[in-house]
Amino acid sequence: MVHMVHVPLVPTAADPRAALRAAREALFGLKIEAYERHIRSDLTRILGPGGFFAERDMAAITVNRWSHDYSWGPNC
Repeated sequence: MVHMVHVPLVPTAADPRAALRAAREALFGLKIEAYERHIRSDLTRILGPGGFFAERDMAAITVNRWSHDYSWGPNC
C-alpha cells in the first residue's frame, strides 16, 4: 500500500481566500482518470528502475478529493 498526497498551491493568488478558492478549483478541475494517470506515471518514474511495472504491480487506485481542507477560517 502506498499513500500519496497532492496539495495544489496557487502562489500567484492575491490573498489567502483567493489562493484557497483557486486550489479547490484545481483539485476538482482534474478528472479522476487524470489523477490515476499521474499516479501511474510518477510511480513508474520513481520505482521503474527497480522493476516496478504499473499494469502488473498495481491492483487498484483510490482517489479522495477532500476540498474541506481548503475552506477559509480565522487563524488561531
